[in-house]
Amino acid sequence: MLLIFLVVIIATGFLYFYLDKRFPTNSTVTKSQAEWVLRRDENKCCFIHLEGGKGIFICNSDSKYVYRVVPLRLIERILIGDIIIPHYLVSLCEHHYKLVLMRYNASYEKDLSEVSYAHTQAYQSSHPDDEFPY
Repeated sequence: MLLIFLVVIIATGFLYFYLDKRFPTNSTVTKSQAEWVLRRDENKCCFIHLEGGKGIFICNSDSKYVYRVVPLRLIERILIGDIIIPHYLVSLCEHHYKLVLMRYNASYEKDLSEVSYAHTQAYQSSHPDDEFPY
């Protein structure tokens, strides 16, 4: 019985995760939210990735896309749902936006969520009057 329960939980999580990547929810980000994220990230691509433990790759080229990071933990994904929060939004250049959408890599999501969280914390402390438009 426990085995069946675990299989159902794992299958549900995988299906939810697969569908979320196949049908990204980036279109739900409003124009004012996207403008806020681009301001926060200074219109620079925030793609960051550890390359085989050899160091960090940071793109930092001009950005025009806002990507909604998918939380890796199922409980976060269920609790957040379609709520748009700045900690899960990151600006990317065209190349990395397409890369993240077409070639999914769980470490991209982890790295991008960490960058987004750090940028949001720093921006909100240095610009307290510029609130995120929920």
